[in-house]
Amino acid sequence: MSAAPKHVLIIGAGLGGTALAIGLSQRGIKATLYELRPSRGTIGGAVALAPNALRVLDRLGVYSTIRTQGWNFEKTRFINEHGKLVGDFHSGGTQFGYQALRIKREKLLQALHETAQAAGVEILFSKKAVRVSEDEGSATVEFADGSSATADFVVGFDGLHSLIREHVTGPGVVAKYTGFTGIGFSAPKSAINFPTDVYSLPCMILGRRGTCGMMPSDVEGQEVGCFSTCHMEKDLGREGWDEFAREKAIPWIQEVHKDWEEPVKSMMSSLDPTAVHIWPQYELPPVPAWHSARVAIAGDAVHAMSPNGGQGSAQAFEDGALLARALSLVSSEYPLERALRNWESARRERIIDVLAFTHRSSDTRKQSSWAGQVVKEWGMWAFFSLKGESSAGLLNNYDAEKVDLTTLE
Repeated sequence: MSAAPKHVLIIGAGLGGTALAIGLSQRGIKATLYELRPSRGTIGGAVALAPNALRVLDRLGVYSTIRTQGWNFEKTRFINEHGKLVGDFHSGGTQFGYQALRIKREKLLQALHETAQAAGVEILFSKKAVRVSEDEGSATVEFADGSSATADFVVGFDGLHSLIREHVTGPGVVAKYTGFTGIGFSAPKSAINFPTDVYSLPCMILGRRGTCGMMPSDVEGQEVGCFSTCHMEKDLGREGWDEFAREKAIPWIQEVHKDWEEPVKSMMSSLDPTAVHIWPQYELPPVPAWHSARVAIAGDAVHAMSPNGGQGSAQAFEDGALLARALSLVSSEYPLERALRNWESARRERIIDVLAFTHRSSDTRKQSSWAGQVVKEWGMWAFFSLKGESSAGLLNNYDAEKVDLTTLE
């Protein structure tokens, strides 16, 4: 291809896919979104967005809408289960250009969809992709309803169990359960007993049997999203996890945290049983290829990671921001193959760093003996004191617009 693609099909109208569609539209490239679900619907839970995510959303024209719809904050506090401060992590602030933001997923996706539609992006629902093919000049996606669509290029933002990934890499890439499951719920701040001023929100409370987090998701900070990251060795499968969510999730977390002190005690007693959701945590092994000649994969389809590092959505946004740039640069002097190769190279390098941070964060949530927990907390204190600022900068200062895509190979 000796010119930028005129039309791109995006499979998956979630956060990352929709952000890519807006970015392409801004660069004069038509984008069409195809979504498996019958409608945008109601999506549970909330997402914490670091400055690197908000930088992308700001350029897409979304940040000004969402910044007043969630909880803005600058640090995340880490405390042990006995109320002793371990350290603070710089989640956002003026040094990064943005405070961090925690917002309900439903509100974020609505803002993205509305921005995309205002830019002329068509979003088609009830479109389950079943087959992908490509030739020298185009790619075609076939859907379960018998329809098909053809364009210059296709991008799969279709998640952990991606059909598009199978087209690009073959069937050998399988997601692996990490041994961690998150259980989320909400509680009013007024019902939670904070025994000392050390408990500023948001905070993570570290214990020998898991971790509890408390993060507001509303502007006033009164609706506290709570979550418990628990160690569960066995992958229960889709039906098993559904049953666990319905029947066992609440008793499980109440048993795990039954001996914890305040504020966990009151948090557990005041949870809303109708608003409990779970997320078994999976990761993908290194994916051998991120693109073919006319098809690329991005987001969870290529680097699904544990939410313990708080970077899953941010990395999807970064993928899309850089891919939109790469595709817009295609010319006779900078062919599509080179643009894709440089995009993949730049993103692989970034993902290695983010995964290393995420794995360190996951290690803090593992079950420990009494002595092991003491060693872990001292190690975290040392990290926050010696490397916390530089680590936060590595995550938060990334800017897809400043990545040199023309010299990478």
